[in-house]
Amino acid sequence: MTNTEAPPDLMAHTRDRMAELAADSAKNAAERKIRSMIKGYLPKFLWPLIPGEKGTVAGNVKSGVSKWFWGLVSSAVISLIFFAIFGVAFLGFGLVIVYALMTS
Repeated sequence: MTNTEAPPDLMAHTRDRMAELAADSAKNAAERKIRSMIKGYLPKFLWPLIPGEKGTVAGNVKSGVSKWFWGLVSSAVISLIFFAIFGVAFLGFGLVIVYALMTS
C-alpha cells in the first residue's frame, strides 16, 4: 500500500496564512482609526458606548465627578494656603510699619 497523496504545498500554505494575517492587521488598524476618530467627538464618559471599549458610562460619570470634586477641593485648599501665607506676610509688614510710626 503506497501513499499517493502529494506532500502539502508549504509555499501556498504560507502565502494563505500571510494573507489572513495581513487582512486581520488591516481590519484592526481600521477599527483603531475609527475608534480614535469617534473618541474625538464623544466626551470621555461616553467612550464605553463604543464597541470594544471597556468600562461603563455610570462608572465613568462617577469617576469624572469624583475627579472634579477633589480638584475643586484641592484648588480651594491651595488657594487658602496661598492667601494665608501672603496675608501673614502683609500683616507682618503692616505691623512693622505701625511699630515704626509709633516709636518715632
